Amino acid sequence: MKLLNRTRVPAAALEAVLVAAGRMVGARTSGVVVCVSHGNGGGMAYECVRVRWAGRRWMNTDGGAFRIRLGCGDPLDVAVAFFKTAAHEWCHIREYQLGGRSRFAFSGWSGLRRPNHDDRPEELRVYKRLREKEEKGRDVNAYAEEVIGLALALGARP
Repeated sequence: MKLLNRTRVPAAALEAVLVAAGRMVGARTSGVVVCVSHGNGGGMAYECVRVRWAGRRWMNTDGGAFRIRLGCGDPLDVAVAFFKTAAHEWCHIREYQLGGRSRFAFSGWSGLRRPNHDDRPEELRVYKRLREKEEKGRDVNAYAEEVIGLALALGARP
């Protein structure tokens, strides 16, 4: 994984949580570009071969890239939300690695409107996959060490 860390949080803590979330959903984490910044939480995955963010050089990717933002507030709540968002984005990356738009149904424009976020086929597949993992016990509790490590790093930042 190629990590672009735009925060003051140590890269090792972020990388541990991101790799754990990728392992949870079964995505290949090597070669994927991840940009972490501060914000209100949330993320966005991209199906691409090369990516360039903020004037940096072009970087090759293996199946995609995604941006993810760290929220603010209680460190443990932020760490749990970060893990869940990362798992969601890794599900999208996994679909891109398995064939992307040529293999799976993705939402398009119907008329002049795009479907709401939660009603898009790609989002429904992600919600279903995360629900299945949660039922099997492979959720945030299974990766508590990594999440708590990130929470401690968030609590120690200046």
